[in-house]
Amino acid sequence: IILLPAGAESWSEERRRTVLLHELAHVQRRDCLTHFAAQLVQAFHWINPFVWHATDQMTTERERAADDAVLAAGAKASSYAQTLLDTAHSYSSADWSAPASLAMARKSQLENRMLAILDPTNRPGQPSVANRVLSSLVVAVIALPLAAFTPAPQQVTDSTAQEPRLTRPTAPLVQVKPPAAPVVDVAPPDVMVSPFADGRFSFDMDDFQFDFPKLAYDDLDLDIDIADIVGNAMADIDIDAAEIADAIADVEYAIPYAIAPSPSASFQSNGVPLVVGDSLTIEQIIRLRRYGVDGEFIRGIKAIGFDRPTYEELISLAKHDADAGYIKSMRDAGFEGFSLSEYARAARYGLNAEYATQMRNAGIGNLTLDELTSLSRYDATPDLVSSLRDAGLTNLTASEITKLARYDASPGLISRLRGIGYTNITVEQLADLARYDANVDYIVSLRAAGYTNLSLSDVARLARYDVSSDLVNALASAGYKDLSAKQLADMGRYDVTAEFINGLAAAGYRDLSPEDVARMARYDVDADYMQELKDVGFSNVSAKDIMDMRRHDVDAKFIREIMNAGLKNPTPRQLIDMRRNGVDAAFIQSLKDN
Repeated sequence: IILLPAGAESWSEERRRTVLLHELAHVQRRDCLTHFAAQLVQAFHWINPFVWHATDQMTTERERAADDAVLAAGAKASSYAQTLLDTAHSYSSADWSAPASLAMARKSQLENRMLAILDPTNRPGQPSVANRVLSSLVVAVIALPLAAFTPAPQQVTDSTAQEPRLTRPTAPLVQVKPPAAPVVDVAPPDVMVSPFADGRFSFDMDDFQFDFPKLAYDDLDLDIDIADIVGNAMADIDIDAAEIADAIADVEYAIPYAIAPSPSASFQSNGVPLVVGDSLTIEQIIRLRRYGVDGEFIRGIKAIGFDRPTYEELISLAKHDADAGYIKSMRDAGFEGFSLSEYARAARYGLNAEYATQMRNAGIGNLTLDELTSLSRYDATPDLVSSLRDAGLTNLTASEITKLARYDASPGLISRLRGIGYTNITVEQLADLARYDANVDYIVSLRAAGYTNLSLSDVARLARYDVSSDLVNALASAGYKDLSAKQLADMGRYDVTAEFINGLAAAGYRDLSPEDVARMARYDVDADYMQELKDVGFSNVSAKDIMDMRRHDVDAKFIREIMNAGLKNPTPRQLIDMRRNGVDAAFIQSLKDN
């Protein structure tokens, strides 16, 4: 159900259509599920200030992903941006609280979203869009890795908490950096839109489909900057987004629309017989028909022991061709006692009785249904298992084989690595090398650039952040030679180039440590920003202060406003503290007025 404000009846057809497209994108992405997961996580970590900032960031990213979907569906960027602006303006009065206002046009997010929408280089399928698509998935599992940090557990959530309320830092304390850009396929030509005379539109959700690749992201890369609490410290966390996506996708089978059909097509609710129209909406009946769920299909499911299949279970089974015959074949193969949603998930990823028997005969062990489903999902074959054993990887678990298959780790890579001196290669190392396309040629090129004793873990990390031999040589020419593998990885991670380093030097920032150079790049302290500060009288700011100013969004506009409000000659630290604590020109003026 999509609820629009009462004033929506006066909107133009185009405005109403784009708003509905935006909200339908949220529905198709199941943002409500990740939002709910975020609320649960936040309930346990409400005291953590990092959670508050991560909440805001993830809300923004979710809206941007929906924006991208609207543009991909054919909306004109300029018209869509105007729609956002008009909607925000319409509901900017004090009578509308933030939670009550239309989420797609909240003013706190509007400026950056409009800039992204109007940027011709930022379109669905490009890296900048891909950086947004799955960021909300992190909420489901962030709690565990972040909870290990001191002084407070850290976690990414996605909700606006009520009480108690903490003062949240304005800095980008958590940065989400997916390593690769998936292509998001949207099929607008197949979207059937039925306009009514009064300007309303009807969308068929089964026609309106966003097809996100099942492996759009392999991992999410988080920077946790805890400098304000424990000094100049930084930590890295890797999140396996594909596994999170699996966990969230599985929720789709659990929506409770319980029905109990019989051959006479009557239904039961609280023991009282009901006609079909009382138990199912017309839309649900149409959807059942669309996927081929008829009386025969339902009777077949009931006949094998599932007396009360839910509406969503039936849809999921039919979607993936998991009928009664499929379930019986899986039971005959030894997989009994599972729920309909588990059988539907197995069918979804191509698992059948023949494959289960083949993998069992390959000698992996007593495989569970979940393990076989994962193996099938990533096309792990008995031949792969055999070739891995021939390469020396014996006694592999199902999860290890799944990981190697998932990243197309070739057994041939093992022999080639041994040929250049690497022995005792672990499954984790092999998977990471394949994951980040770190082959033998890449290792040889790094050796030619002076890095002759890298561990395989270091090689994978450098490949992950696109550290090439050309970058190594360019950094050396700019004065940064003999960097450690971690320093070099950070340079690649934050896109440090020789030109960037030379720009820092030209602005007076010479002899910076490799860590400071990476942090400068991380916070986008570039020549334009430094010139902007010089124009308002800040020409000799320390490296630490200028990074913190940039990090906390202390720009020339903010400085001018503060000075015009009567605060002359503020120091960088004072400006940073004012920004962090919400002191702006309007607040200063309000004090003067009283």
